[in-house]
Amino acid sequence: MYNTNKLSDNTLNADFPLQILGVPNNLYTKKDNNFIPITCLALLNNGSITYCISDSDNKIKPVENIEVYKFNRFTRKYSKQ
Repeated sequence: MYNTNKLSDNTLNADFPLQILGVPNNLYTKKDNNFIPITCLALLNNGSITYCISDSDNKIKPVENIEVYKFNRFTRKYSKQ
């Protein structure tokens, strides 16, 4: 049976992840003025490292805008990294 996945989609099917690493629980990305938690880092087969989020179907997707924010629980504010 052949792989029928489209390799041009925006999931991690396009670049094969070699290793997935957890991240601290205070890293976020911003989408439509909402902060979304970053779930992991992925080392891809092309040598790049990308931040990833998970969608409602629990699929891991790379962060599109590459803006990473750190949440400070004492000040209750997000700071851009």
